[in-house]
Amino acid sequence: MKLSKYNREELLKRKCNISLEEKLIELETANKKLKEQLKLLKEEKIFYEDFYENAPDMFLSINTPIRNILKCNQTLIDKLGYTQEELLKMKVTDLYHPDCIEKSHALRKEFIENGFYTNAELQLRKKNGEKLYIVSSATGIRNKEGQIIKSRVAWRDITSLVEARRIAREREIELYNANRSLNKANSALRNINKDLKSLMYIASHDLKSPLRTIYSFCQLIGQEPGDTLSHPSQMMLEQVRKKAKYMDKFIKDILQYYQAGLKTPHLETVVIEDLLHEIIEMLDWPKGCIFEFKSKVVTLITARAPLYQIFHNLISNAIYHHNNPSTAIISVICESRPLYLEFAVKDNGPGIPRKYHKKIFQPFQKLGFKTRYEGSGIGLSLVKKLVESHGGTINVESAVGKSTTFKFTWPYQPFIK
Repeated sequence: MKLSKYNREELLKRKCNISLEEKLIELETANKKLKEQLKLLKEEKIFYEDFYENAPDMFLSINTPIRNILKCNQTLIDKLGYTQEELLKMKVTDLYHPDCIEKSHALRKEFIENGFYTNAELQLRKKNGEKLYIVSSATGIRNKEGQIIKSRVAWRDITSLVEARRIAREREIELYNANRSLNKANSALRNINKDLKSLMYIASHDLKSPLRTIYSFCQLIGQEPGDTLSHPSQMMLEQVRKKAKYMDKFIKDILQYYQAGLKTPHLETVVIEDLLHEIIEMLDWPKGCIFEFKSKVVTLITARAPLYQIFHNLISNAIYHHNNPSTAIISVICESRPLYLEFAVKDNGPGIPRKYHKKIFQPFQKLGFKTRYEGSGIGLSLVKKLVESHGGTINVESAVGKSTTFKFTWPYQPFIK
């Protein structure tokens, strides 16, 4: 069936209208997408502008041939103290501190040759004249001919880092000087120890030998028959014998004091109660004197010799310095702590005045109150040295007319069967 001329024209018109509508729909869709993309671009532009202005680093753009500043961010303005108007009238060289001008020239040469440089340390001068330490990086923008016409520069403030380096260098110098002083002190200490060993040898041989001779001669003279010596002479002879015996003990105490802590401790299994009974048997234990031992810890692994010496000195002091030894009650108490034992040696003696609590631990000190026993002044200082050389501490609790308690801590290894 053939279409009439009118029908053909009507059909073509309808087809044109449909195509036009489709094109309009396509244009509207494309326009919508374009608007969305423009919105995203605007948001990204706002983001990057905000990032540029408020970044922690200083950003600037430079006209490379004449080196004037084309653009800078707010961080640079805040750091250097200039206004934006002032900076845009300046060259980048105006911001360099005089101390780094020579280095900046070398960097420019490197930049022109390579088109970039990174992590170069420079110094800027703030508007108020203060120095600002920075690390600088730059990249170039070239024209069609390959010439660098602009440069993008980033500066990071490292003033605090430079200050930290300065302090570290000072500490390093101090440490070096301290090490030199320590080496000198160690050298001097080695010489002192060498002299001390010689002195101890002299004391143990050249001094003790004549003292023993004096004591022996006094004993022999005292055994002379009849009235060979007058009573005053016998009294003086007895005094010489006592002083010789005292001097022999004094030299022995000095040697013990200076040798304390020099030897490496030998660890062994120690039964505390057996150790204490051994000490009691060795002492001149007065009749009527009572000894008590209270402890949940019976056996431990420790250095026996120094612990024996400590208890020997503390218990003998409690006896000899008691105003009435026959009524003395001496208690040794042991309590376990997480990392150590705490021992206490307590007596019911006359007590020690508070003003002497520190002085009693000092060697060769004679206190201002009288006791029955004339010691060498070494015993408690030896105890303190032995305790501290094994990582412990010691103190005294006492008052006149009241009991005296010496407490000391002692590291140990538990005994496991």
